[in-house]
Amino acid sequence: MNVFYEDCLGSYMNPLAGLNSRIRNNSILASAFKKEYCVKYDEHDLIQKIEATFPDGYGDWSILQRNQFLEMTTLLSGYLLSSQGDRMSLGHSVEGRYPFLDHRLVEKAFSWPDNYKLNGFSQKHVLRNSFRGLLPESIIDRPKLPYQAPDLKAFIHEGRFAPVVEEFLSVDKIREYGVFDERFIARFLKRSSERTLDRLGYRENMTIVFLLSAQISLYWARHPRRDELDKRLCMVDITDQIEMN
Repeated sequence: MNVFYEDCLGSYMNPLAGLNSRIRNNSILASAFKKEYCVKYDEHDLIQKIEATFPDGYGDWSILQRNQFLEMTTLLSGYLLSSQGDRMSLGHSVEGRYPFLDHRLVEKAFSWPDNYKLNGFSQKHVLRNSFRGLLPESIIDRPKLPYQAPDLKAFIHEGRFAPVVEEFLSVDKIREYGVFDERFIARFLKRSSERTLDRLGYRENMTIVFLLSAQISLYWARHPRRDELDKRLCMVDITDQIEMN
């Protein structure tokens, strides 16, 4: 977590609060595209667009309140609940329900003072104390961890990249699709393969997921699957079989 925020520790008081780290990290992705596309990352323009969404009185809110607002308006519905929530669960025929997002609970929590929600370094302070004595202390006091796939670490085995990386980020595939700068890809792969797994951080994870997702999407756009529809699977026999005596 320290690595995630290390470049922005001096700017936490500005209006963007916790978004500074994401804005800065995303600038890396602009460097991955071929130079002739002139993909530019205008941080100032992005900041202005975000600031235009601020409600009246935003500047008078506490740091925690500003962070809560930005996380909900930029990440909650479109990313956490959509990409990582509903799309993932419904893709496996599971419909998710999120009790902590009940509007009555959210409205109540917003009326509480900051020290109820973040007491020093005790995160989820009210939630932890509410269940103290009902759940084991090992669960109550367990450090907060992000839910995430291993990302880049999942694609490196004994110092070698997995076949999917070698295929879709190969020089041939990069040149064939013509989107990314092959020198950027080569530097990224070389640097990542030379580091030990414990030194691979957020930026490397973000970059590998972005590059692989884009390359695989380009593959399927060029090679759409055209399976013949089995009409028998679309029909249900609803007639009752009655045994005649």
